Amino acid sequence: GALHTQWKKRWFEFYPNNKCLVWRAEQTLDGVKGTLFLDHSIKIEKNNNNLLIKLNSKTHQIQFDNNQVAEEWFQVLSLCTRQ
Repeated sequence: GALHTQWKKRWFEFYPNNKCLVWRAEQTLDGVKGTLFLDHSIKIEKNNNNLLIKLNSKTHQIQFDNNQVAEEWFQVLSLCTRQ
């Protein structure tokens, strides 16, 4: 597919008890844009400042401000996808 030419800023929250990732268009608690429940069928890859969350039918790409933050998110989310 084509590379992203326009990124949209999103705010993410992770709920470890539910293994749930929620994202919003605003930094407030209003307006959930999406929800993703993590399990062993989801693959997560890290490439520099980016995470790829691969579902059977779709791939979500998240770009972080720096590699350290991306690595922290990768470590936490990867724990949820292990069998």
